[in-house]
Amino acid sequence: MKKAETRPEAKDLVFTNHRVLASVNQLIAVCGEPSHRGKVEEEVQFGWDMQTEEGDFFAVFDWKENREFPEDEILIWNIASQNAYASAIGQEEVLEALDKHAANSQPAE
Repeated sequence: MKKAETRPEAKDLVFTNHRVLASVNQLIAVCGEPSHRGKVEEEVQFGWDMQTEEGDFFAVFDWKENREFPEDEILIWNIASQNAYASAIGQEEVLEALDKHAANSQPAE
């Protein structure tokens, strides 16, 4: 998974019920800085344009939170792509990256 260099038209993206639970800070740790930062009144306040290891585009974004929230608050993040397969792979890759990040963030016993 890496940052996408280009983004398809929004009309070409579909949401296929793929989601992840994470905070903004956790997503920054695994996806880098957001590709989009919106205002509270916008439909999307944070969004990342990403690419799967297979090269398919996917986007990770909040949807209509319409409120200020701490960047360490766990939220439901939506994943959209050009098809359900790419969304599923994007979801899997984000979840794997979040798991690795959490494991590396644990204090040694």
